[in-house]
Amino acid sequence: SEDALTDALRSELDPLEKWDIGERMLTARLAGVDLADFRRAELRRGTLPPGPIALRLLDGLAEQVEVLAAAVLPSYDVRARQVDLAVDLGGGRLLTGTVNGLHHGSVVRATYSKLGPKHRLTAWVQLLAAGAPTALTTGRGGYQPVTTSTLTLPADPAGVLSDLVALYDAGLCEPLPIA
Repeated sequence: SEDALTDALRSELDPLEKWDIGERMLTARLAGVDLADFRRAELRRGTLPPGPIALRLLDGLAEQVEVLAAAVLPSYDVRARQVDLAVDLGGGRLLTGTVNGLHHGSVVRATYSKLGPKHRLTAWVQLLAAGAPTALTTGRGGYQPVTTSTLTLPADPAGVLSDLVALYDAGLCEPLPIA
């Protein structure tokens, strides 16, 4: 089915649209894109309300993005490394993939989202797989503007990965004993 197009001019964005623009703005900011260039590109994209309303919305998002960028940039390097990996988990299991976003030897992630368990779990698995000493995840906070989660590599990362894969396998076969 086709999406219905509306003729009405909007004066606000819904939360998902704000998140989408904020995530793009943060990614561009960390990549070294000038904020004025980002604004021009975003205005041409056609997803914002017209005129000064769009500029006001972008200004509000830019304030939050600058706070996040200031928290991340000290541990961030524009030229991030990536690691291709193949980890033997034993029992004939081989974990393969690529971990992106290694900055100064650590896994560094930034998101415009409020930092939640899914962000921490993703950083944890990438930390274990890459064998990096730390994983730093930064996002918007609930009661404070920025929340940062720092995880350190355990003594036996391959063993922890094996446990996670076993838990995943069990979850595919039967309900997990959550209670």
